[in-house]
Amino acid sequence: MRNINFRNPYIPLITVSVLFLSVIAVAAIFSYEINDGNFIYALDDAYIHTSIAKNFSQHGVWGVTKYEFTNCSSSPLWTFLLGLIYFITGTNQYIPFFLNILFSLSALTTGYKILELLNTKNRIIVFSLAALTFFTPFTSLVFTGLEHSMQVFLLLLTVYFFSLQTIFKDNERKYFLFFLITVMLMTAARYECLFISAGYIIVMLTRKKFVYALITAVISIIPAVITGFVSIQNGSQFFPSSIIIKGNTGTGDVFSMLIALIDFGNYGSVQKHIQFISLLSLLTANLILLRKDKSSRAEIVRYLTIVFITGVILQDRFASFGSLSRYGAFLAALGLIVLAAGYSIITNGDKKRFIYIYKAVVLIILIPFYFISVRAVKNIPVITSNIYGQQIQMSKFIGKYYVNSVIGLNDIGAVNFFNDIKCIDFWGLANKDVLNLRKENKYNTEEIRNIADNNNVRIALLYDTNEWFGKFGGLPTEWKKSGEWTIPKNLACGSPTVSIYAVDTTEYLRLKENLKEFSKELPQEVEVRIFE
Repeated sequence: MRNINFRNPYIPLITVSVLFLSVIAVAAIFSYEINDGNFIYALDDAYIHTSIAKNFSQHGVWGVTKYEFTNCSSSPLWTFLLGLIYFITGTNQYIPFFLNILFSLSALTTGYKILELLNTKNRIIVFSLAALTFFTPFTSLVFTGLEHSMQVFLLLLTVYFFSLQTIFKDNERKYFLFFLITVMLMTAARYECLFISAGYIIVMLTRKKFVYALITAVISIIPAVITGFVSIQNGSQFFPSSIIIKGNTGTGDVFSMLIALIDFGNYGSVQKHIQFISLLSLLTANLILLRKDKSSRAEIVRYLTIVFITGVILQDRFASFGSLSRYGAFLAALGLIVLAAGYSIITNGDKKRFIYIYKAVVLIILIPFYFISVRAVKNIPVITSNIYGQQIQMSKFIGKYYVNSVIGLNDIGAVNFFNDIKCIDFWGLANKDVLNLRKENKYNTEEIRNIADNNNVRIALLYDTNEWFGKFGGLPTEWKKSGEWTIPKNLACGSPTVSIYAVDTTEYLRLKENLKEFSKELPQEVEVRIFE
């Protein structure tokens, strides 16, 4: 197939961008309609960041509530950016949505510039940008309201400046400076990008650029060191609680992380994500096929393949790939760009029979991405309806009956963003006492009772399943369960059923009456149980 020539070289970028915006618009309309005319994010986590940003902008407190500092954001740059915008414009729940669209389009533009720099054929650029849009997938990341599209954008900026410094050696120092700036922003956008920095450092060491490697290492850890120091100064832990609880970092100290790295028995979560296995296989094959190619294009592809493989290994060991593919989105984006650049070089050869076989293999191996992306887009309305039926209703209930009260929770986002309460997070993301007890393996039913009593918790809205509190011995038996709300077709929430407890037993009768009254306002599909 001959290369496609466009009068306007930006036609591929414009075409894919319009397609992306069209899909977002359609998904937003369906989501808006299914949620009774309300705009809802696909994850409660989005509201955690907006809660911190709200309190930071209004009260100068970096916390889920205005009452205490909480280091639970593994994306300090994203939360700080939201806080800065809120300080200027006021609190607005739509800001993360529009920022995600902006960063997604910026990532597409950067991907286009990388492929153009590497002399990638136009037809490959078109398909690559479409793959970047739907296989990353930006189409679902936008609705998470989280930092992942910004993370992808900043990652691709590092790839762009790394490529420039590799090609234009006369201006290597200038482009290395730009590279360092974007590396620091990238790791501030999300701590997992330290895995990408590790890949770059390995490449620099293999190229015997030891000073560059050392500078990159120092620059990469600056955001984590600064936020960790601030956290310790405020009586919290060095690493964000989200990393300690959700990641594979042991107790969160450096020694336990080193032990985790060499514990090979714990590797393997990537096997559950066939799309990353596919990319690993293809890029490893490209690495072999391009091993004798001395061109700067092939050199960059080989280096970036090493960065990708390093990133996947470390992500598999210390983190996860996440729901909606969000935690692995940055790796998917990097892998797709590197694959496109390598594909363009390999298919430009003279061995036609081999090239046809190679193209077929690439097509077959990328099939999982297609099904994952289609499912992700189709599920957006359902996922947002999950959040609307559970977390948003919890928020409305608290806002109607328990403003300024002490409330026990394990999903802390929406309730805190829309209300002014004193939140006791029994899961530990926003409560250092719970987190410390969990780190020390001392968290149990008695400690849950003590924390509730010491903080005068009135009611609690929790997941009381074995997967949540069963492993800690369960909730205190004297807490009186007043009701349950169950949502259908759960894809987004930690459990389809949230249980409402009277922690203060004198609150039991009043809580039941409040639940009965509020049940008339719940969406019809929410199943309600009131316990007599």
